[in-house]
Amino acid sequence: MEKTAYFTDQDFRNYLLRSERKLKNQFYAMLACSIICLCCIGLVFLTDPKLNTADRWFMLIIGILTLNCLGGLGYCYRSVQRERLNYEELLRRQQKEMNTLIDEIQAERTTE
Repeated sequence: MEKTAYFTDQDFRNYLLRSERKLKNQFYAMLACSIICLCCIGLVFLTDPKLNTADRWFMLIIGILTLNCLGGLGYCYRSVQRERLNYEELLRRQQKEMNTLIDEIQAERTTE
């Protein structure tokens, strides 16, 4: 016998909220770390005359990769947030349609 898991709208909404919260926490933690690290890298660039060209390029590439990762994580967070809001709007529209149909049915019954 095959088992099938059925999820309610509330389960799915909770899943979306949990995913959004995790991504939000990761984004803000990475943002704080990136600001600290990039400031330190900038300080080293400005104050250390002993850095050779390869070291400067390495630090520059690491800084750019950090910013790309931060942008990607921010995009993921906003995407999940947007999908959750779209899903909640869809549920509101469905509920509004159901309420309209119920009102029409009740109006039809009262006229009979």
